[in-house]
Amino acid sequence: SEIDSIHEAKLKEEEQKLIAKFNEKETDFNNMILRHQHEFQKSCVSRIDDDDSPVIQLNVGGTVFTTTKSTLMMSPDSFFSGMVSSGVWEPDTETGEYFIDRDPQFFKEILNYLRQGKLDGNLYGLIT
Repeated sequence: SEIDSIHEAKLKEEEQKLIAKFNEKETDFNNMILRHQHEFQKSCVSRIDDDDSPVIQLNVGGTVFTTTKSTLMMSPDSFFSGMVSSGVWEPDTETGEYFIDRDPQFFKEILNYLRQGKLDGNLYGLIT
């Protein structure tokens, strides 16, 4: 009937308004997340810049790797970023190395990923 058609048109109009409002709020939320991520990265970089020793030694299961704190901070949500930015992770007082109790076999690939943002080499060994 005509009344049903009018009611359906009004419902459709309200639906479109709600979708538009949702999309606007979603965009605002995503922009807020990006701002917070950027602020977090800036604060991490400023902590690194304040450090007088940006080159560090990581002892991973007995194998020593040399890298920089900025490399470890390349992925803000990573284990390494959290450890470095926390200020709690301290090097061994005798060797100056940060110890990570893990198998060193693929650690080179992890560092290369942090440095380059992509995995190099043979991925088959990493996933099998």
